[in-house]
Amino acid sequence: MRLLLNSIAILIVAIVTVARTGPAPATGEAKTQDGDKEALVRIEKDLLNAKLTTNPDVIGKFLADDWVNYSPDGMTSGKSGLMEHLRQHAGDVAPFSARQDDLTVFLFGDTAVVVYVEVDTAKPGTNLPFSTLQTDATDVFVKTGGEWKLRMSRGSPRLQR
Repeated sequence: MRLLLNSIAILIVAIVTVARTGPAPATGEAKTQDGDKEALVRIEKDLLNAKLTTNPDVIGKFLADDWVNYSPDGMTSGKSGLMEHLRQHAGDVAPFSARQDDLTVFLFGDTAVVVYVEVDTAKPGTNLPFSTLQTDATDVFVKTGGEWKLRMSRGSPRLQR
């Protein structure tokens, strides 16, 4: 009787655990998620480098046509407005350096949310209104036809602790 009760208890614990966490991903699914996460990290790095060198070709490759950018000042121009600005300044080097800290990718099927802190540092001799600027950034990607496209970006000043 005790063996039967122990077996039932173990079965109940297993059912509750799976119900809370969901089933383990199939091996192929886990590999796909890892590959998608690596691809999104690479895209974010490419976008940052393209921003610093004002490269419209790279940025245009990853933005969806209906991309939305929402900044602390409100919505800015979409992809067409950004691409026009980039074409006018193509090849200009940014007057600041930038890096992405604490980049994390969250996958939800064919949707991904990437969050990070962008740290911009003014180069010596520039007239920027900051020496160092930290921004909490959120990018939403959707995978369509096997390709990740950036659909929405949101940046807000990072509160200093």
